[in-house]
Amino acid sequence: MKMPSLSSSRLPFSLSLSLLASLSATGAHAENNDAYLQQYGADNVSATLQTGDGNIAAVTQYGVLNQSQVVQTGVSNEVSVIQSEEGYPHVSQIEQQGDTNLIDLQQHMGSGSYATLYQEGTGNVFLIDQQFYANSLDAAAVGTGNRLEVMQFSYGSGETRQEGAGNRIGLWQEVYGYGGGAVLHQSGDRNQLDMTQIGGGRYYTGTVYFDQVGADNQGRVRHGGGFNTFEFVQQGDRNSADITQWGRSSELHGRSEGDDNQVTLVQDFDGGVIDLLQQGDANLASVVQEAYYANASITQIGDANQASISQTMSDFLSLGGDSATIIQQGNGNLANAVQQ
Repeated sequence: MKMPSLSSSRLPFSLSLSLLASLSATGAHAENNDAYLQQYGADNVSATLQTGDGNIAAVTQYGVLNQSQVVQTGVSNEVSVIQSEEGYPHVSQIEQQGDTNLIDLQQHMGSGSYATLYQEGTGNVFLIDQQFYANSLDAAAVGTGNRLEVMQFSYGSGETRQEGAGNRIGLWQEVYGYGGGAVLHQSGDRNQLDMTQIGGGRYYTGTVYFDQVGADNQGRVRHGGGFNTFEFVQQGDRNSADITQWGRSSELHGRSEGDDNQVTLVQDFDGGVIDLLQQGDANLASVVQEAYYANASITQIGDANQASISQTMSDFLSLGGDSATIIQQGNGNLANAVQQ
């Protein structure tokens, strides 16, 4: 599975910042449009274009060299952008093409946070709050009734995609040192994904790649920090994954394909590796490691299979650590492995 780059693609903006700047600071071509603009400091650039009815855009920029772009072409959209600055300027671009979409972006004090947002559809909601230093965001919602809530503190990098209806992503990152990233994709209807990444140490926290494709899937991730690797895909309907990964250099590579599958994974401190694959319906997999240098692998192909691995902490000075492998193929199989 190849993890996409955070900067692999930018959102399709039909009007560049320079083109909008060549227009008036606020342009209204329909009825009941409101645009509020306040700029303090020096050399701030802002451009607003609204072509639908009942659009509201409010932009407030402090400091110097901040850039903001707002494009709305639908009906009854709202945008509120507040940018501050300390050291390096903030850049935000917002485009809404559908109706009754809402974006609220605040970037606050800090150095050089960057956000690119895009919504095309009806009833989509973005709520973004990026604090402190060097955060970046690339977000998109194509469909109806999608919701995205993001909070990043320092050196956080997030990319999201939602296509379909009624999807929700909640991303909260608190990363320092070398920072960390999250690539979260959802395609389908009524999918839920909650992502928390802590970090806070002197190591690179790692990048989380989570993809949900289908309907009524649920994912919950708490990642940790320290050069971690995370890749997980859920494909199908009504699947759930509750994953906790912590420690230094932990790895998770897994996918669950089918309907009504459940995955529960817990890794604690230092070096745990999990390789999980489920193909079929109504399968259940659970792994708890809490170990130095532990390694677990589960493969289930079929329906209504259950697999569980529990490994407690190994001797810190051991060279190998624990290792467990479960492979089940068929229906209604049950396997359990415990190592202490």
